[in-house]
Amino acid sequence: MEAQRIAAENKINWDEIPDESKEYLNGQAEQQVKLSLILDSIRDAEPDAVYSNMELLNGIKGKLMAQGHDEQSAEATIKQGERNGALYGMMAQLRDDITLQWLLDQSKIID
Repeated sequence: MEAQRIAAENKINWDEIPDESKEYLNGQAEQQVKLSLILDSIRDAEPDAVYSNMELLNGIKGKLMAQGHDEQSAEATIKQGERNGALYGMMAQLRDDITLQWLLDQSKIID
């Protein structure tokens, strides 16, 4: 599913790409899943890095509106994602993005 999400994000039709490309995307997906598991363990240890589903939904809606959707079409896109399962992937991706940003904010970079 993650490989197919990556393909869709890059506007690639999963059903039309050669097996070599699918293998590459599967490798990318494997790395993304590993990163997500690491970020999950960070969220388990750091309550400040945790966001509710409502906060994530509002974040997705905000991103959609920033991309030019009005409020109604953003809500329709979210409902469609809920029906076809894509919403959960979008929420997971946003959760990981927020956690990565939280890690950056907490880090002290030394030159």
